Amino acid sequence: MNILLVNLPSVPFGVLDSAFQNNEEPEVPFRPQIPLGLLYLGSYARKYASREFDIKFLDINMELYKIFISRKRSEHIQTGKYVLDHLKTIIFRAVDGYNPSIVGINILFATVYQSGNIVSQIFRECCPESFIVAGGVQATNSYQHLLNKG
Repeated sequence: MNILLVNLPSVPFGVLDSAFQNNEEPEVPFRPQIPLGLLYLGSYARKYASREFDIKFLDINMELYKIFISRKRSEHIQTGKYVLDHLKTIIFRAVDGYNPSIVGINILFATVYQSGNIVSQIFRECCPESFIVAGGVQATNSYQHLLNKG
């Protein structure tokens, strides 16, 4: 069994999309962060689970950050590419050949809620057989809304 744990972008989707399209700094600071909750969960599962599985981490925040920083440093700036295009590329590349049975998405705050919905829809598209779960404070507080969206 393959499990993919996903860390979402730290910046609200609309703010990040605007920054990417216009090649500008987002209104909210955009920087790498360590997804401790997911790392703790993966470590705990590896140590105490009663069955064999493989855990892979996908840090979408870091992947988008690397793209954003490389675009800012490039002399050939390509504006107008939407974050959604980057998300699809990142996710499809991560699942290629991995085929996760479970995708766990970390939705900690209301600011990443929209990203969580978008990312889960992309996973439904590329991994229709995968069981998609969401965790974190916002996922817990808004579980009815999340379930109704799916």
